[in-house]
Amino acid sequence: MTPAGRLCCPALAALCLVLLGGSSSPGMFMTGGPEAQPAAPRVQRLTYTITFLGIPVARAILDEVQPGQPDGEWIVRGAARTTAFWEQFTHIRNSYITRFRAAGFQPSVYERRIDQKGLRFRRTEWYGREGAGDVDISPLPPLSPRYTARGEPASVDVLSVPAGEGNFFSALWYMRYTDWDRTVEATLPVWLEGQRWQVTIRRVGVGRRRAPEGRVEAWKLICRLNRLADETGAEEFPSQAGSGTDHITHHLMRENAELTVWIARQPSRRPIAVSVSMALFQVSARLREPFEDERLPF
Repeated sequence: MTPAGRLCCPALAALCLVLLGGSSSPGMFMTGGPEAQPAAPRVQRLTYTITFLGIPVARAILDEVQPGQPDGEWIVRGAARTTAFWEQFTHIRNSYITRFRAAGFQPSVYERRIDQKGLRFRRTEWYGREGAGDVDISPLPPLSPRYTARGEPASVDVLSVPAGEGNFFSALWYMRYTDWDRTVEATLPVWLEGQRWQVTIRRVGVGRRRAPEGRVEAWKLICRLNRLADETGAEEFPSQAGSGTDHITHHLMRENAELTVWIARQPSRRPIAVSVSMALFQVSARLREPFEDERLPF
């Protein structure tokens, strides 16, 4: 990998993961009482361009499926791929899928399908129970081939993690649908690669940011990640070589990693801009209109 690829890869990977999530909840979109007929699931797609030194280095999409009934599970999928130009330096075609209920944003499953330079695997984590079979993502539209992992994974892992823990996407969705006019700070648990982490989210202001439809009012949030102590006393996150984790998870989950996220205020609550700073440089992402092969088929 070239020096430019080595410099950008950690922050690019971290930013892909961020794009690939007194409060309100997603339940505010639900209508009808117990007598109401279930509605069809609602699907939304957001698309982003990720830049480094002003150069587009990756594309990302963020899919959301809202269930047709209040007690149904939400589905969130993030996917990222390097641009044709940046493929000269590194390669990423990763996707991340989680299911959770609106009440408490507690996930039932989290699956990663990883195809990146030097690593290809599929890892599924079931919360509070032993899982079997594939994760049901039937309401989601298919991904463009340019976002899809190539070939068969070198390894397939199915794991059980403690109930009550979260993952990064359930935390992101809490962030998206919280009423930050009434909330100043929140702390959420995250479980990754056998370790407990926490995400602290703090509102630091409100401003106007550029979106595809023009400038919109948005909350500015600062997110900081910290690993929680455990009974083993271990202080190091497992190395990528030792744990087989993907670039994105490995480089994002570091002590005091800090992200800036702009969330549009009601009604859309869309993440419209994200930045992550590492060393002397910054990688940024902006919401954009989808390209032809990224449009929903309906």
